[in-house]
Amino acid sequence: MSGMFRIAILKRPYVLFYILYMLIAPLHAQENIPEVVFSNQLESKWHVDLNFLLGFGTNNIEVGVTTENDKIKISGGGGLGGVLNLGYGVTPQWDLIVGVGLEYSSLQPQVENADGSFFRTMFLSTIKYRIPVSASGIINIGAGAGYYLPDDLNVDMSQIPQGAHNIYSYKNTVGFHLQAEYEGFFNENLTWVIGLKYYNISYDLEAVSSDGISYPINNLPEDIISEIGELDGSGVDLILSLNYYF
Repeated sequence: MSGMFRIAILKRPYVLFYILYMLIAPLHAQENIPEVVFSNQLESKWHVDLNFLLGFGTNNIEVGVTTENDKIKISGGGGLGGVLNLGYGVTPQWDLIVGVGLEYSSLQPQVENADGSFFRTMFLSTIKYRIPVSASGIINIGAGAGYYLPDDLNVDMSQIPQGAHNIYSYKNTVGFHLQAEYEGFFNENLTWVIGLKYYNISYDLEAVSSDGISYPINNLPEDIISEIGELDGSGVDLILSLNYYF
């Protein structure tokens, strides 16, 4: 992905939703959409969804450089993760979903003599509006909120000359998300999903330690506070999912 295109996506997350639409639209470019078969049967049905997440954060923290002078970064958003959802079709058009998940980001690029990680647990609630597009497919447009419990931002550069093992602890927070998905039916009970989710999250710094020594936040230099005092946990994730209706 070119630098210019990546910048455009970061500043305008709706670009990704447009790309998703352009990929899906040709699959159903018909003048007469056939009568929807499966999607009309979703009302008053429960479903369990297993989501796989792969994404990138909209902001990175620089923590060092490689021997080739490339920047080593870590983000508060994106990475790899998964979500387990429980949903209920209130009507054929409206779907209510709650879920719990975990996402993990690490140093980019990976290096041999340093390590970094940022885990966060999330409890999510989402409402989706279903748009039938074929006899066996629908588009879901969703919005919702989540409660996020971050683990420590753990950056170990102690094997690098003049490096340190720094741990940053952040407060739990609330975030918001938008998502767009295409859902295809294997049969009336099993579906597959591909989609994109944009989420907006910010974590406030709670505690800092370096090489095992804790430091009061008020005593940290302003340049450090400006960099890590408020961690941007926003990002864009690709969603791949299997859903079971019952």
